[in-house]
Amino acid sequence: DLHKEARDLFERLKKEFGVRESWTFINDGKPAAKIVDTANEWEANYIVIGTHGRTGISHFLMGSVAEHVIRHSNVPVLVIKAEHK
Repeated sequence: DLHKEARDLFERLKKEFGVRESWTFINDGKPAAKIVDTANEWEANYIVIGTHGRTGISHFLMGSVAEHVIRHSNVPVLVIKAEHK
């Protein structure tokens, strides 16, 4: 169900922002490492990633996929903070 939700959301975002070309993958494992490895494998020009913007103890306990990607990526990373409702 989560994979379908992710695909549906990505399709909506592509339409909303007029994205003409994109590549997606859904893979199980450690997200941060998979993102960096896949960007290298695909020879990506950049990575766009969302973040919850957690700070303090919740950041310490949960870790940060975006932070890991920024620190380990060989290409520029654009981080978009999620809106909290």
